[in-house]
Amino acid sequence: MPFDPWKDINEKILKCRRLKTDKERIACLENLFGEIRDGMVANVLGEEYEAVGDIESARKYFRMAEELFPLQDYKDQARRALGRLESTPIGASRRTEQEERTAAPVAIDLAEIDPAKTLIVVGCTKTKVWDMAPDAPEFVPARCAYKGQDFIRFLNWAESEAVQLEKKGFRWVILSAKYGFLEPWHPIANYDIPMEDADVAISPETLKAQTRQVKPGKAGQSKAKAGRLADYRIVICVNCPKTYIERVQAVFCDAKVTSV
Repeated sequence: MPFDPWKDINEKILKCRRLKTDKERIACLENLFGEIRDGMVANVLGEEYEAVGDIESARKYFRMAEELFPLQDYKDQARRALGRLESTPIGASRRTEQEERTAAPVAIDLAEIDPAKTLIVVGCTKTKVWDMAPDAPEFVPARCAYKGQDFIRFLNWAESEAVQLEKKGFRWVILSAKYGFLEPWHPIANYDIPMEDADVAISPETLKAQTRQVKPGKAGQSKAKAGRLADYRIVICVNCPKTYIERVQAVFCDAKVTSV
């Protein structure tokens, strides 16, 4: 099989983006950019820096991405990112490392809720890994596939040293208009389906059925993380549009549903 440089680069980018902390991801991508000086790596670095609030570095890498991308569509993508950042003052957006670790993009006080009773539902995003890396594998774990800024901020917060959402026993799933409730590591393929399109979006009946399915537990895993979604009494919707919240409310009619 002939060597595919684009596939090789995208696999290396995905490897970096699977790292748990923003510091690790950025360091890995910086090293990769130093090795190959590629436009896609620069663009992903811009996204990572934007997600942690370092707007100056984000602009720097989006500019380099625009310069290095060989195709006009990708250059336009980097240019749009720069336009998005124009209204963000450099000085006002920078945070210290400690501030970033403790700053939550969602207003959830974990100390006030019981992980055994609480489910966190995160909205999917239109932007996916295939928009930035067309040669990405056909199937990618959901937590690595969604690339909307709100989703990335949630993931960075959830995996930060100060939060460690999963280690504290909290279960979270992604709500997708195609797949329904997704476990974070469940592989998905590219799609573009709006929840508002009743002809193609997942139905409330199918969502309800998903909540009754029992997830096989792993050795040593708590019942809360292995049981049915329907058993949760509190559901917190994060970054969910109105239509998504309405779906959750209809499915979890016996639970307290809130949104942040």
